[in-house]
Amino acid sequence: MNGNDSIIRAILNQKKQILMAGVWILIAEAIFGFFVILSQVWDPLIGKIQAIFLILAIGMFVSLASFSLMEDKNVLVRNMGALCFASCMLGIVLWILIILEVLPVEVASNSSTGRAYAMSIWIKTTIIAWATFMSALICGAMVRTEENSNLILPLKLTCIVSLAIAYVLSIVLVILDFNLGKNGGVIIAELMGFSILVMVITGIATTKISSNAKEAQKKLKASAGMNNGPKTDAELRAEIEEKVRREMIEKEVREEFEKQKREQEEFERQVEASENNNPNPPQVDNN
Repeated sequence: MNGNDSIIRAILNQKKQILMAGVWILIAEAIFGFFVILSQVWDPLIGKIQAIFLILAIGMFVSLASFSLMEDKNVLVRNMGALCFASCMLGIVLWILIILEVLPVEVASNSSTGRAYAMSIWIKTTIIAWATFMSALICGAMVRTEENSNLILPLKLTCIVSLAIAYVLSIVLVILDFNLGKNGGVIIAELMGFSILVMVITGIATTKISSNAKEAQKKLKASAGMNNGPKTDAELRAEIEEKVRREMIEKEVREEFEKQKREQEEFERQVEASENNNPNPPQVDNN
């Protein structure tokens, strides 16, 4: 077992506790929401609490998907699941700290950017973390698709390549604080939008075609199972009679072979005995 597998196993060992915490968070969110509506008390702190509940709920659903990937037999899929879970947890923690205003959203920018403020390193890290877990989740789902026919494999590769392009462009945009100039920004935005569109279309097509292929295989197996179902008494009796008949034929053939073999051996002994009784056979005078 390598280091990644040991980390994945350690995470999966806490799966039940994480899911239980997610369930109670959702229940608390529901109770809190009912209380806010009935009390009609609105406060910025309440909005922050609800936002935190929302972030945690999203994290729970992402954790479910990442657990499913980490339990897969494919090494790459397991690693994608672990990356998805780790980046999601990092993003959740940073978002909560940003919502509570522990971490700044913007910082004063220098004159080179031409803007008074720019995104802080924390908000940039948070956005990259969330882009990473979404990309790892989609990539793991595509790699996990077992069907690799001539129709599905090109779709999978196109989806993964488009995902990689969109992911790289998103990181570039975040690092540069979305300040690429007029022309550069338009090109980057068009490339990113087109990559996301291609990724979504090919991903949906791959999932749908793979699902249809699995359904067809299940129906085929079910049909084969029905054909190979429990046999009736008449079928069992016919099989037994056929088996007995074959055994009887084999026995008769074997007995006939043994009989011919014995006759051949007896004939050879008689010939040998006659030759021993007449060692000097009479010679014929041709004169």
